[in-house]
Amino acid sequence: MTNKKKTVVISGGMGGVGSAAAKKFAHNNYRVVVLYRNSSEEEIEVARQTLPEESIFMQCDIRNAQETAQVIDNIISNTGQIDVAVHAAVDPIRREKITDMSETSFKSQFEAGFFGAFNFLKPIGNIMKRQKQGTLVGITSSVIESATTPARMGAYTIGKIALRGLLRELHRELSMSSVRVIAVAPELMKTRLNADLPDKFFEIAKERSIDNSLMTTKEVANAIVQLCENTEFPSGMSYLVSSGEKTPI
Repeated sequence: MTNKKKTVVISGGMGGVGSAAAKKFAHNNYRVVVLYRNSSEEEIEVARQTLPEESIFMQCDIRNAQETAQVIDNIISNTGQIDVAVHAAVDPIRREKITDMSETSFKSQFEAGFFGAFNFLKPIGNIMKRQKQGTLVGITSSVIESATTPARMGAYTIGKIALRGLLRELHRELSMSSVRVIAVAPELMKTRLNADLPDKFFEIAKERSIDNSLMTTKEVANAIVQLCENTEFPSGMSYLVSSGEKTPI
């Protein structure tokens, strides 16, 4: 069945940025498909109440390529096409120095955020190539836009750099098919991803910020939707949410 509304698929759709983006896209008349890995039935039910009834929730471990491809096939069967894909899934941050990390710990920073991005964006990119339209969005981080990186999150930073590299190559491969590829780089936010940090850390971050406030997931969601709706925003660019600065991926 083909739905006249545009369809957006969001990996990590139950996370802070993912859930905020789902609400904003729904508000802009998109049909929303939320992918999640291990959220409880209670969490899913709460999320359903914030979105239109037609929204789709699908369990999917994007670390598994075969499972992800099957889920995406099912989405196409239900919606007819995919207009936007947002990769918001991310691995828990390992707050260790790289020189202290084990191989297993280091690899864990790439499972969903990078390899999951490949499993998620590759098949959707091929769908959009056939459609000759669509937008792929990857959520990176301001830490890779700066010369300074917070201590003990080096592996996370490397993972985001790798994701940006993947987005760059997808842009090069898909640009001739009128498929846009965009990176969105948020600042520090107080979400479950950073729930291990003490309140004092966020207080200091607020004091050091220009407007004495932390970035919110709503601000990031607004930026994502605006970029997807603005067809004049060029492919192959990274958008820094805090300043609106754009640089080549």
